[in-house]
Amino acid sequence: MKQTTNIAILLATYNGARYLSEQMDSLIAQTYSNWQLFIHDDGSQDDTTSILERYEAMDTRIHVLHYPIQGDACRNFMSLMNAVQAPYYMFCDQDDVWLPDKIEREMELMQQCEQQYPNKPVIVHSDLQVVDSGLRTISPSFWEYENIQIERYQRWEDFSHGCLTTGCTMLFNDKIKALTLPVTNSTLMHDEWVTLCAIAQDGIIAPLRCATMLYRQHSDNTLGAQSSALRHSLTYLCSHIGQIIRANIDHYKQMKAIRSISVFAYLKHKLL
Repeated sequence: MKQTTNIAILLATYNGARYLSEQMDSLIAQTYSNWQLFIHDDGSQDDTTSILERYEAMDTRIHVLHYPIQGDACRNFMSLMNAVQAPYYMFCDQDDVWLPDKIEREMELMQQCEQQYPNKPVIVHSDLQVVDSGLRTISPSFWEYENIQIERYQRWEDFSHGCLTTGCTMLFNDKIKALTLPVTNSTLMHDEWVTLCAIAQDGIIAPLRCATMLYRQHSDNTLGAQSSALRHSLTYLCSHIGQIIRANIDHYKQMKAIRSISVFAYLKHKLL
């Protein structure tokens, strides 16, 4: 495809030295090369910063930004979006591996959506291949592993079920940026926030029905994959009931901060 569009890849790091080089190498190996990588480290105490400095010296597309610590992954990612201006954005986690044609495939779908829906905020997202710390396959499909039924997400209320998109698979256009900044005290995670802000303004959420990356699961994941069978088992529900209730309260507050939704409507769609 013709590479005329610049993409800002946003990488928020924190103590990521163990896997960071593999991720950086996978970005450099992308078949779509017209991108700039912007990185902000949130106070790492391992070798993360020295690895970033080495890659910055190797590739002129890589930029390490220096400003105050943000305190968590969500605000670190959103601070990068605030600091960078570009036609398109992608979130990138420090511990995954992108397949070589990830950007190219997502950009092709983005261009199709923008032709069909001009002047609309658009998010493209994809499935993931779930792997362990050594990149051995746990599941070829994250959507199947977590029983994510993407066809269920049609209206604002449908997002009571949770976030449809996974941040590290997302490509979105600059029309999204104005909808998402600044973040509020109700903002939970960057991918949820961006997705909800887009859908609240009749944005387009376009799924790419294939895995574009290796989603690494390890002991230090901020968030990770859990099989649907485990999450719906009676043992899991009983042992995590307090956490589940708090998570749903927080998710409701986040939705309500963006667009009005009653408790009744939230619970109705959550339980259906």
